Amino acid sequence: MKAYAIKDWRTRFLPPGYKVKKGPLVFVGIPTKHDSCGYRRLVAESNGAALYGAWVVLVAVAGKCPVKGVLATDRPLTPSDLAVRTGLPETVFTELLERASRDDIGWVEEVDWPILTREEAGDALESPENPSESQVLPENAGNRRKTPTTDNTDKTEPTRQNLQDKTDTTKSDRGLLEDFIGSGRNSNERGNSVTRFRNLFAMRVGMALGPGCGGTTRQRKPLIAVAKRFENRPDRDDCLAQCETIAKEKAGASLQNHAAAWQAEVNRLYPGG
Repeated sequence: MKAYAIKDWRTRFLPPGYKVKKGPLVFVGIPTKHDSCGYRRLVAESNGAALYGAWVVLVAVAGKCPVKGVLATDRPLTPSDLAVRTGLPETVFTELLERASRDDIGWVEEVDWPILTREEAGDALESPENPSESQVLPENAGNRRKTPTTDNTDKTEPTRQNLQDKTDTTKSDRGLLEDFIGSGRNSNERGNSVTRFRNLFAMRVGMALGPGCGGTTRQRKPLIAVAKRFENRPDRDDCLAQCETIAKEKAGASLQNHAAAWQAEVNRLYPGG
């Protein structure tokens, strides 16, 4: 049994790199070039406009078939089937398939159906770079054996070290932010960078104070100004932790201006830096 197939389906009517997935396509690409010999010969026919219009519809129908580009479902589609599916005259499809199959145009070819092998399906079935996204053949499209697959998933029993490794790879939002600015909680051990300490101070205190207290560069400026008091102190990490604790206390107390209350408490504990 033979079925009509559109030549070079993937390269002509799908964008480069497009991943074909299961199910009907929602769109196909129509070339904008109108100076090929095949196009000129087709539209030169007495009803060339109707033939080309039917060709565009034919390409769309082929994109909804189980094997993309092959005009067949559970059986090859006839001109009558195409007319029922699209509402266009059967005679137009009959003439189009006959004319487009000729060597001087060569847009359509006949292939064996059912398709029994991937080699026979060619690009219509799947692309080499996406073998897992192949199109599904109809159930009665040949009795193809399924090759048993071996599950190579690591079945190793979880150990204390494995669980620790998984825990280490899961970081809190704060940990990710600290990594982003290049320092963890102990800034003296991680670079002793004054800039990093200022950023870390503003980030942690700003998060403790809550929204509107450190989310923007402008909001962080007063926090960085406070950080400058401690950046050269040997106990600056302890000072940072203390300032963060105060910020949490003031924010938790729901004060009307908890940021100002935090500033006042810091000034009381660390007068003059």
